[in-house]
Amino acid sequence: DWAQNGNDSAQAVPSLVGYAKGFEHIQIPYEIVDSQHLDHLDPLKLLIMPWPLVVNALASERIITWVERGGTLLVESELASFDDQGFYQDPHSRRLAQELGFESQGRRPLAEGERVLVPVSEESFALTASGWSESLVDLNDNRGGDCQVVAHSVGSGRVLAIGTFVGSPYARDRYQDFESFLRAMVRISNVVNPLACNIADGSLVTIRSGRSGDARMLYALNHQPFDVSLEVDAPSKWFTGSPEIHRLSGQGAMTLKDLGNGRMACSFTMKPNAYTVFWWQKEASAEHEV
Repeated sequence: DWAQNGNDSAQAVPSLVGYAKGFEHIQIPYEIVDSQHLDHLDPLKLLIMPWPLVVNALASERIITWVERGGTLLVESELASFDDQGFYQDPHSRRLAQELGFESQGRRPLAEGERVLVPVSEESFALTASGWSESLVDLNDNRGGDCQVVAHSVGSGRVLAIGTFVGSPYARDRYQDFESFLRAMVRISNVVNPLACNIADGSLVTIRSGRSGDARMLYALNHQPFDVSLEVDAPSKWFTGSPEIHRLSGQGAMTLKDLGNGRMACSFTMKPNAYTVFWWQKEASAEHEV
């Protein structure tokens, strides 16, 4: 980023932040995978590579294997166009892109307000472009020709390559098509969020759950300047044995209602601009959960 754009560059970080904001807004948990800890890839179903200009050889091999085993990869423009020492790599020598079935044909400046139409399954999304427009050729398509988007299968997985940067504009300005695009990517990757909240907009309320040893914890943040009543739809198996639920911050109890079909409604209230944490532990005999 700095080598191309100097000290005033503001492309790489917003590219990452845009996707993080998008997932926060649609209430989908995510994690940031460091290139030095690629063992974290194994349980993931969807991997997004924003501003992926530098990818080292070890990371490339792990990513190829992960996709071939069934992962879904979304990658932005100029994949591995520089090596880990900062040297530019000709498109014909970018092994990662070629193994994933596409190749760069060069790039051009963007027109003002340009958007790229990105297909996902049977839908298409008009996403705001930034940086530049890169022409891509699908190496699996015998018809030839180039385009801004390549989408195809690789082994048991799939790849969606976009010849521009669509995360960065969302970091600056929120818009619906980008969020719908992320939901579609989550859906085709078979990612399942175990939680659903009656306030779905993550900019208003944030809901997360995690483990602490054998205990389950539920976190909630109210970003609004007034009281809210929340109902969180969660798996019933989290409450096997009718555990005692402790509220570690805030006031008031959580009430539970069995919704059937293995789901439980968890209701509680929150103060303005506040957070709360619930903690409970299932009986020792309860079935182990992941």
